Amino acid sequence: MRFPRLRLTVRRIMALSVVFALVLGLWLNLTRTAKYYREVSKEYDWFRMIHESHARAYDQLAGRLRNGEKFASRHFTDFTLLRSEPKIPVTFPRRNEPLNGRPRLFDADPAKDIPVVEGFAARALVRASYFENLSHKYREAAERPWIPAKADDPPPP
Repeated sequence: MRFPRLRLTVRRIMALSVVFALVLGLWLNLTRTAKYYREVSKEYDWFRMIHESHARAYDQLAGRLRNGEKFASRHFTDFTLLRSEPKIPVTFPRRNEPLNGRPRLFDADPAKDIPVVEGFAARALVRASYFENLSHKYREAAERPWIPAKADDPPPP
């Protein structure tokens, strides 16, 4: 039995090229979208790590203030957690310098500084949780790039 002869006319070749171009364009768009979502997820993972590191640094600073440790000239600058990997420096505002026209953050009494520093730590943990949720959302979106991602929630204050 012989197969019927396939006639390749200009019209059929044009139709095949259109179908091929549509399939190729869809595939390229989906792979680019998935790659973008993976990169955004990695970026939000980095933000989460930074905020978790800041929260640990603030907790350690609050503990040192609770223990009554004195800091040289009461300048909270270049405070680095020694146990964090990688070491991420956390810079605190200097005691005598206003921060963008705002009043100084630390008071003369260390007992009054502790709630401020603990508030910074709590805020950093909330932001770390926010970035963790965004990273998870974009990681899932990268697995299904044909479904549009939902809008991001507003960031915490």
